Amino acid sequence: MTISDGVFSRKRRFPSGRYLQFSAPVSPGSAGGALVDERGRLLGIIDYRRRDGRNVNFALPAAWIDQVQERASKNAAQQQL
Repeated sequence: MTISDGVFSRKRRFPSGRYLQFSAPVSPGSAGGALVDERGRLLGIIDYRRRDGRNVNFALPAAWIDQVQERASKNAAQQQL
Protein backbone atom coordinates (compact mmCIF):
# COMPACT_ATOMS: atom_id res chain seq x y z
CA MET A 1 0.00 0.00 0.00
CA THR A 2 1.22 3.49 -0.79
CA ILE A 3 0.05 6.94 0.22
CA SER A 4 0.58 10.13 -1.79
CA ASP A 5 -0.35 13.65 -0.89
CA GLY A 6 -1.93 16.25 -3.11
CA VAL A 7 -4.49 19.01 -3.29
CA PHE A 8 -8.23 18.73 -3.82
CA SER A 9 -8.87 21.15 -6.68
CA ARG A 10 -12.63 21.23 -7.16
CA LYS A 11 -15.78 19.39 -8.09
CA ARG A 12 -16.16 19.05 -11.86
CA ARG A 13 -19.24 18.22 -13.89
CA PHE A 14 -18.96 16.11 -17.03
CA PRO A 15 -21.70 14.53 -19.18
CA SER A 16 -21.13 11.29 -17.26
CA GLY A 17 -21.60 12.98 -13.87
CA ARG A 18 -19.77 14.79 -11.09
CA TYR A 19 -16.14 14.11 -10.27
CA LEU A 20 -13.62 15.31 -7.71
CA GLN A 21 -10.44 16.73 -9.24
CA PHE A 22 -7.24 16.32 -7.27
CA SER A 23 -3.49 16.54 -7.78
CA ALA A 24 -2.08 13.55 -5.86
CA PRO A 25 -0.11 11.29 -8.22
CA VAL A 26 -2.05 8.28 -9.52
CA SER A 27 -0.21 5.29 -10.96
CA PRO A 28 -1.65 3.02 -13.65
CA GLY A 29 -3.77 0.37 -11.99
CA SER A 30 -4.78 2.60 -9.09
CA ALA A 31 -8.37 3.01 -10.24
CA GLY A 32 -10.69 1.84 -7.50
CA GLY A 33 -8.39 3.08 -4.75
CA ALA A 34 -9.51 5.43 -2.00
CA LEU A 35 -9.19 9.20 -2.06
CA VAL A 36 -9.08 10.24 1.59
CA ASP A 37 -8.63 13.51 3.45
CA GLU A 38 -6.03 14.26 6.10
CA ARG A 39 -8.19 12.56 8.74
CA GLY A 40 -8.61 9.36 6.72
CA ARG A 41 -12.23 10.05 5.74
CA LEU A 42 -13.25 8.63 2.38
CA LEU A 43 -13.88 11.41 -0.15
CA GLY A 44 -14.06 9.35 -3.31
CA ILE A 45 -12.99 6.39 -5.37
CA ILE A 46 -10.15 7.05 -7.82
CA ASP A 47 -11.52 6.73 -11.32
CA TYR A 48 -9.01 7.97 -13.86
CA ARG A 49 -6.13 10.27 -14.62
CA ARG A 50 -5.63 12.52 -17.58
CA ARG A 51 -2.66 11.28 -19.51
CA ASP A 52 -2.12 14.62 -21.22
CA GLY A 53 -2.02 16.58 -17.94
CA ARG A 54 0.35 16.44 -15.04
CA ASN A 55 -1.36 15.13 -11.91
CA VAL A 56 -4.82 16.03 -13.16
CA ASN A 57 -6.76 13.16 -11.62
CA PHE A 58 -10.40 12.42 -10.89
CA ALA A 59 -12.37 10.44 -8.34
CA LEU A 60 -16.02 9.54 -8.08
CA PRO A 61 -17.61 11.12 -4.99
CA ALA A 62 -17.98 8.63 -2.12
CA ALA A 63 -21.77 9.14 -2.23
CA TRP A 64 -21.76 7.18 -5.52
CA ILE A 65 -20.88 3.97 -3.68
CA ASP A 66 -24.56 3.48 -2.89
CA GLN A 67 -25.33 3.86 -6.62
CA VAL A 68 -22.82 1.35 -8.02
CA GLN A 69 -25.32 -1.40 -8.86
CA GLU A 70 -27.81 1.04 -10.40
CA ARG A 71 -25.13 2.69 -12.56
CA ALA A 72 -23.72 -0.68 -13.67
CA SER A 73 -27.17 -1.82 -14.81
CA LYS A 74 -27.76 1.46 -16.64
CA ASN A 75 -24.36 1.26 -18.38
CA ALA A 76 -25.00 -2.36 -19.44
CA ALA A 77 -28.36 -1.36 -20.93
CA GLN A 78 -26.77 1.55 -22.82
CA GLN A 79 -24.01 -0.69 -24.21
CA GLN A 80 -26.59 -3.11 -25.58
CA LEU A 81 -28.11 -0.29 -27.62
